[in-house]
Amino acid sequence: MAIKPQLIRLDAQRFLKTKSAWVLVLANLIPIWGVLYDQWSIFSIVFLFWTENVVIGIFNIAKMLVCGFVGNAVGGDANVSPARTSVGRGFTSVSAMFLSAFFTFHYGMFCFVHGVFVIELLGRDKLPGGFPNPFERAIRELSGDLSFAILALIASHGFSFVANYLKAGEYKQVALIQLMGAPYGRIVVLHLAIIVGAFVSLALGSGAGILLVLIAGKIILDLALHLKERERGAINLFPRRTP
Repeated sequence: MAIKPQLIRLDAQRFLKTKSAWVLVLANLIPIWGVLYDQWSIFSIVFLFWTENVVIGIFNIAKMLVCGFVGNAVGGDANVSPARTSVGRGFTSVSAMFLSAFFTFHYGMFCFVHGVFVIELLGRDKLPGGFPNPFERAIRELSGDLSFAILALIASHGFSFVANYLKAGEYKQVALIQLMGAPYGRIVVLHLAIIVGAFVSLALGSGAGILLVLIAGKIILDLALHLKERERGAINLFPRRTP
């Protein structure tokens, strides 16, 4: 599916008014410090961004549960939603638990395969042995260097969850079925760009300048996707075209 040009268009006015966008940018600046002062490698950077996928998935599970228990889980007009009745709310609550469990399994497998790919592609020389414990080895090797950056990403997504999804009422605007697929579009677009950048970085020698360009590109694309999510209620980055 083609990505519309306006999907990655940065709106300066919306950025200035969106506090979560500022927090997102600040969290994404930490890898710049890692490259300049701690000599982070391309593997460290890409593995950090893979870890962010796990964080996104955890917060999406929380979104699904909130949507099912107190939100408008079926979408549409909240004033006429079946979720407003006690029977309807019971149904949506059970649906939220079932769908969140299914999402955990499906998204977990997606992240696992993606993580193995990242480790095998970029970390084999740093983590010899690979399977059966690639993640255990990667986390042990990188946890000290990346711990603060990971905490910053958790704080960024947590702030957006509270400020946008809960306080701004985005949970009233989405349906459970939409939340099921919400993270995939963002991750596919973002990480395709990151992996392409990683290949370029490896080809050119992974110098600090190349890594900084990769990080800057990630920040710009991530910010554009974040603002687009806010515009559409944090859901459905790639909506189906109406006839």
